[in-house]
Amino acid sequence: MLLSLSTVSLLSLQTATFIDRIDLFLSILATFGLFGVAYSKALITVVFWRYFFYFGIIETFVYSIMLPIVGFNRYGRPFVFNGLYVFEIVYAFLLLYALHHYAYRRPLIWTKNCA
Repeated sequence: MLLSLSTVSLLSLQTATFIDRIDLFLSILATFGLFGVAYSKALITVVFWRYFFYFGIIETFVYSIMLPIVGFNRYGRPFVFNGLYVFEIVYAFLLLYALHHYAYRRPLIWTKNCA
């Protein structure tokens, strides 16, 4: 529910840049991976999630750390270091941790014999 509301609000936001829209798309895709690890469901392929994990590390570093340092406006607002930013970093770390487990540490999800 919250993800769909943020999707609708971003698509209607006039100041969202192309980079903001890419970040939203990757966040939605990562949410599917989080669903897969939480419910032990094999979505897409394990190779996709392994590549996506490394791409997610790079995207999180660039979008959440490098762009604010350079002064790039995200979602039409200038960067402010506050509790929400700390939450974003912690959330990204936990999401990447879950994606790592999904791609590398849960082999039973990807086997055909697993019920």
